[in-house]
Amino acid sequence: MFLREREDTKARKKMMKNSLNVHVRSVWAGNIDYEFSLIRSLVKQYPFVAIDTEFPGVVFKSKTNPWCLSSEKRYALLKMNVDNLCLIQVGLTLSDADGRLPDLGTNGAAHFIWEFNFRNFDLRCHAHNADSIKMLQDQGVNFAALRIHGVDFRHFRRLILSSGLLYNPNVTWITFHGSSDFAYVMKTLTGIDLPMQMKDFLLVLKHFFGPRAYDMKHMIKFCDGLYGGLESVATQLRVERMVGRRHQAGSDSLLMLQIFMRMKQVCFAADDTRMEKHMGVIYDLELEDPTVRPAAAALVQGPLE
Repeated sequence: MFLREREDTKARKKMMKNSLNVHVRSVWAGNIDYEFSLIRSLVKQYPFVAIDTEFPGVVFKSKTNPWCLSSEKRYALLKMNVDNLCLIQVGLTLSDADGRLPDLGTNGAAHFIWEFNFRNFDLRCHAHNADSIKMLQDQGVNFAALRIHGVDFRHFRRLILSSGLLYNPNVTWITFHGSSDFAYVMKTLTGIDLPMQMKDFLLVLKHFFGPRAYDMKHMIKFCDGLYGGLESVATQLRVERMVGRRHQAGSDSLLMLQIFMRMKQVCFAADDTRMEKHMGVIYDLELEDPTVRPAAAALVQGPLE
C-alpha cells in the first residue's frame, strides 16, 4: 500500500499555509500586457512553473489500445489532433522551490496563479469533441466571451517569448501527462503544425522550455503504489484542491504544483538524483537520449510575428 509516510510534516504545513487564499488572475486581451509584466518580474524568484491547458477534446482516436502503440505512433496521433484543434485556455502556477506562491505584495494575505483565455477557437466552425465542450461549459467556460474578450495567439506569443519563462535553463516546468500541454503551446508559439517526427518535437520542446521539464504521469510509475489520473493521484497523496474546479486550467495547474511538491517529499526525498533521472521525459513520448541537433532553430520558425 502507498503512503509509507516519509514526509516532512513541517514543510508540508508550510506549503499549505502559503497556498491558502489563492486567487486566479483571469487574463484577457485587455489585461494581458500587465499580467505578463507581473510574471516577468516574478520568474527569477519563482522559477517553478506548472502548466495546464484546455482544448476541444480529442477527435482522432486509434482503434488500437494506446498501450499497444509505440511512442512514435502515439506522437503521430497527438500531432493529428493538435494540428487540427485549437487551444482554449492555459493555466500557469509559479512557485519557489518550497512551493510558495507569489503574494504580489500582500504580505502573505493572498496568493496568485494565472489563467489565460484565448479567442481563436470558434465553436461554430472549428473541430471539437462535443462531450469535451459540454464538460468545459459545465465548468464555467464561456465560449461567447472568449471570442469577444479573449487573447489572440499572436499577442500571447509576443509576450511569452519575452517573459523569461522560455529559453530559461533555470525554470523548472511541471506537467501531468504533459504531451498535449506542451504540444498546444508549441503550436501557438510557432504558428505551424507540429514537427513530423517525435524526436524533432522533443528537440523543439527543449528549445523553448529548456532541459528542466517534469511529467508526473511518467514519474508516478516510480513512486511505489501511485497510479491514475490527476484527481486520483491527488487523493492518494492527500492533496486538496485549493481553488476552482477540475478542468479549469488555472486550478489544475495549481493542483499539479501541489502534487509535485508532495511527490518530492514522499517519493524522492531520500535521493534527489532519482528525481533528476526523470527530467525531460514526457509521458507517452518516452525516448531515451533523444538526439539534439544543431539545426534545432530551423524547426521552430513560424509565420507569427
